Amino acid sequence: MHFPTASDHKAKEILHLKERENRGMNGILSPNLFDDLPEELIMEIFSFISLKELCLTIPLVCKKWKDFAASPLLWQHLDFNEIKCLTTKALYNIICMKCPLLKRLSLKYRSELSAYEMLNIAKACPQLQQLSLAFCGQINEKIVTMFAEYFPDLQDINLEGCDITDGCINDLSILPLKRISVSHCVHLSNDSLKTIATSCSHLQSINFDGIQWITDDAVYVMVEYCHAHLEKLWLDGANLTDNSIQAIANCINLKVFSLSFCDNLSDVTLTWIKQMKKLQTLRLKKGINFTAKVLQELFIGLHVDLMDNATGILYLYLPECSNMNDEAVKSLAESFPNLLELDLSWCWDITDQGFINVVLNCNEMQSMIMCGMREIMGNCLLNLPKLMPRLRYLDASQCNKMSDQLLLELVNTVKNLTVLNYYCEILRPYAFNK
Repeated sequence: MHFPTASDHKAKEILHLKERENRGMNGILSPNLFDDLPEELIMEIFSFISLKELCLTIPLVCKKWKDFAASPLLWQHLDFNEIKCLTTKALYNIICMKCPLLKRLSLKYRSELSAYEMLNIAKACPQLQQLSLAFCGQINEKIVTMFAEYFPDLQDINLEGCDITDGCINDLSILPLKRISVSHCVHLSNDSLKTIATSCSHLQSINFDGIQWITDDAVYVMVEYCHAHLEKLWLDGANLTDNSIQAIANCINLKVFSLSFCDNLSDVTLTWIKQMKKLQTLRLKKGINFTAKVLQELFIGLHVDLMDNATGILYLYLPECSNMNDEAVKSLAESFPNLLELDLSWCWDITDQGFINVVLNCNEMQSMIMCGMREIMGNCLLNLPKLMPRLRYLDASQCNKMSDQLLLELVNTVKNLTVLNYYCEILRPYAFNK
């Protein structure tokens, strides 16, 4: 039990005197208590306010709050996807008038910005280090060249889905880039990966997914120059061979590895992935030639106790690895007990007998995608409230043996769980009749 001390009484007295100072003649507490705080503390408090509130709410409170909200210190990280209702003109004015200290900017999907507006944005933010122009249809070599000129400190650029060419990558190669995403920029070639790898050897994250023209030659160059620092890698495997994966295994610090369209890759690829002992995220899409036996060996080889990290694999995506079977899933569940997300969509040979091991062992799970797992009836899922209390998303679309009644029961017993039924419809909780 705590007994009041002299210091407690003194503190109480000081607070009482401070309160009296802030009361008017009528004894009502002054509304200016907040304003009496040091400006540094007020700015710290305002730094926790969302961008939407900073734009639309805070300036309307009073003039002093409006002035605080306009401070460049609060406008260093901007993601305008948070305020989709913001007009292009308002967005443009905010960046050009309030953001000389801007470090991170996302203009994703903002295709309506003109080249002239892009130029003024570039001039207004000389300290920018991270930029996303993903899915901005107006991006071309002229705009990329301009950004490369005005943002000499740029370390992270996202041009996903943009209509850019190899020439744009040449312009970016002069920057001190550590992270680049050009996912699904379908006009890029091997030359782009070679150029960025040789010029920016300190790259930590490379995303060339969705670019099916990448071949072994470009991968060899990338590994030669970037193997020491590379931590995250996304590639399209359509034109790669097992030799590329052998080379990538030399990237000793790799934590995230994703391969789309593994149609032409064999079990040899899995033997090389087994050597990647720092992995936390692994994605292998359409590995139709991966056998269940070697997949099982992969999971055993990446067992949490054999990894060079504390958690082991946290995110595992194996869509269309159609040879997966119950034995492989059992090894998966036993090797990766800390899994947060799992995608086994269209792994149609897995039955309840194998999948129950996931429910029993992976108790930290937050998201499961089971799309097209045609042999699963799902009775083991009734244990989710107890065994997977953190599960928030379950995709059971195209699972023709799983009943809506079972899924509805899950929705009503697992709090905050989003469930998709056979028809990819979101199931809603219903009120039981009392």
